[in-house]
Amino acid sequence: MLLLGISLCSLAQDLTKIGKGGVKLSGGISANQVFYYSDGINARRDPYNYFLSGNATLSLYGITMPFSFSFSNQRFSYGQPFNIVGLSPRYKWITAHIGWRSMTFSPYTLNGHRFFGAGVEIEPIKGWKTSAMYGQLLKAVNYDSTVTSRPAYERHGYGLKTQYTWGKGSVGASMFTASDFANSTNVPLDAVGVTPQQNVVLGLSLTKKIENMILSFEGARSAITVDTRSEVDNDGKKGVDALFFLPKKTSTAYYNAFKANATYQFKWFGLGLGYERIDPGYKTLGAYYFNQDLQNITGNFNATLFKNKITLSGNAGTQHDNLDKSKVATMKRFVGAMNLGFVPSQKWNFSFSYSNFQSFANIQPQIRNITRLTPYDNMDTLNFVQISQSMQGSAMHIIRADQELSSTVMVSGSYQQSTEKRGGNGASAGPAFYNANANYGLNFLKTKLSMSIGANTNISGPSDAQTIFIGPMASANKGFYEGKLRCGLSVNWNKVLLNGQSNSSIWNIGQNNSLTLAKKHQLNLSTSYVHMKQPSLGQVGTLSRAMNEVTVTLGYGYSF
Repeated sequence: MLLLGISLCSLAQDLTKIGKGGVKLSGGISANQVFYYSDGINARRDPYNYFLSGNATLSLYGITMPFSFSFSNQRFSYGQPFNIVGLSPRYKWITAHIGWRSMTFSPYTLNGHRFFGAGVEIEPIKGWKTSAMYGQLLKAVNYDSTVTSRPAYERHGYGLKTQYTWGKGSVGASMFTASDFANSTNVPLDAVGVTPQQNVVLGLSLTKKIENMILSFEGARSAITVDTRSEVDNDGKKGVDALFFLPKKTSTAYYNAFKANATYQFKWFGLGLGYERIDPGYKTLGAYYFNQDLQNITGNFNATLFKNKITLSGNAGTQHDNLDKSKVATMKRFVGAMNLGFVPSQKWNFSFSYSNFQSFANIQPQIRNITRLTPYDNMDTLNFVQISQSMQGSAMHIIRADQELSSTVMVSGSYQQSTEKRGGNGASAGPAFYNANANYGLNFLKTKLSMSIGANTNISGPSDAQTIFIGPMASANKGFYEGKLRCGLSVNWNKVLLNGQSNSSIWNIGQNNSLTLAKKHQLNLSTSYVHMKQPSLGQVGTLSRAMNEVTVTLGYGYSF
């Protein structure tokens, strides 16, 4: 496989470099075994699993070729336990992508879609960067009622992007096209709603810095033929659509997507404004999933006060869909968030954040459109509002920090709740989630011993079915033989209450060891034990049914 990779990348070699430099191989390999035992509970994993993985980078006369592999007895969704992804060799200003790879041109054109083929990125001159790719995006999958995989036509695509960047800005253009082979399956896939498609997308990006202001724009226009077997549209293409080399058919449509941002930074204060619009139906075959039919307006700010002791930032915005008014329902969302940091001294640190996500839906049932007698009939709509709020806060105090000992105490908490309101009815509060933590830590630097103790509380669920987790926790870690051997122990206990009644008691004990030999070999051994008691069937408040789980992991790693 290494020889194959070298032959595929030989075109990137500079012949004048042969004989100079050398060959270098670096990377690592790891092997892990997991043993599992359970008693009183259904097994949640296989009793034995093993994992083997590795990564390496071969440097050959200035060319770098990274690759990786993995092997396991686990069953993977793609049907094979061993998979070589591909190579991305690099030599000076040339990077090649060979095999199964993925590339990104822009959010609206080619955006991380995996392909089997080849790609290249070159930067021959400072400021100029060009990327290109060609490959198979989808394999043909015939329809089979006994198989859950989605049928598909074979799809190939290629694209090109070039960008120039200078000190105060950049400009770039990209093109991506993909098409399906209608004869790649044994029968047409119309019965399952799949048609052969063809797509061409043209993209443009601009950025410009004007003193303290930064302006940016990114947009694209997509031409997509939903069914390449449809008839030719004799009306032809007009305006900018004449740039597309896609044959126009009766199922061909054109869509736009773009976003623009402006930010201005003062000495201690900054402001930003953004706008994004994606047409209903916008699609690119260079992305797996794409949000469309939306308009976003966002604003943000940041401030630094009192000699950097206080930092404040926030953002707010609105989003709505149904831009062409073709849907029965229109969804509107308001998003707001704020972050505050306060560092009064080197020993104290406070932080606080708040976010508010509000969604508003205006739904007009279709039956009302059918039964409307005149355009002036009073057709009340169904209004639905959902509000999600969350708050987080923390405080940390450094009690001592010197060459022998460091000690800190930290408390934190969070709160989340959702509220719903339908029509003219009052608000209905959803389940609330509370979490609080307190921790005290000690670190003896000379003896390489660290310890911590703390407590945790978690409250969740509606008021009539509230669940409470509460309990202490402790941990300790110690280094031996100049840090080559590290051992750790952690203990957690939680009492679980459901509506005030004892529901379960959980012990979680973990022990881990790590040994490093000759700086390249590492052995790991960890053990986890979980003991839980629950009420027997028909009993409340009495914990008598015990369950146990033991997981042991043994691993070895080698780096070179």
